[in-house]
Amino acid sequence: MGIVTSQFADSARRSTAVFRLQCAVALMVPLLVASCGWHLRGSIDLPKDQGIYVTSPSQQTRDVWHQELGSAGVSVVSRAKQADFVLNVSRENFQQRVLSVDAGTGKSQEFELSYSVDYRVDLPDGTPLVGPDTARILRTLLLDPTAVLGTEREAQLMRREMRTAAAQQILRRVQLATRPADAP
Repeated sequence: MGIVTSQFADSARRSTAVFRLQCAVALMVPLLVASCGWHLRGSIDLPKDQGIYVTSPSQQTRDVWHQELGSAGVSVVSRAKQADFVLNVSRENFQQRVLSVDAGTGKSQEFELSYSVDYRVDLPDGTPLVGPDTARILRTLLLDPTAVLGTEREAQLMRREMRTAAAQQILRRVQLATRPADAP
């Protein structure tokens, strides 16, 4: 009986030690990652008191970019003189190309959606800060032949998500360009 109890006690001590080690590792990994400056890609650290003004040849494009930037937590201002940055969107383009076709029916099964936006970011006095450059986003859309309306809605949502991804890409470039030289 004493041998069984001794083996049980040793096993319990080992599993407690393993559990403690696992907990320590689980606590240390986030601390190490945070201490090196790593953060989630979606977080954009522009100061909240800085505003951006959007110009574009199209009012619709300006409105969409106002909405996208606003939803990303960026202050969008109505006049260039109030802005800390001026985003000049010169062209945006959505394209679609067929990636695969059903051999039996000849109907498209898969598309590649492409979104590109030509832009530059200036300071209010006209000094170039970023660009001119092009942000490009690619996505794949699978078609469901039994849900044509749902597929079209999914394509619309994907186009909106692509525009959001481009806005975040541009804001990351602004963040990088405005970061102090001594920052990591």
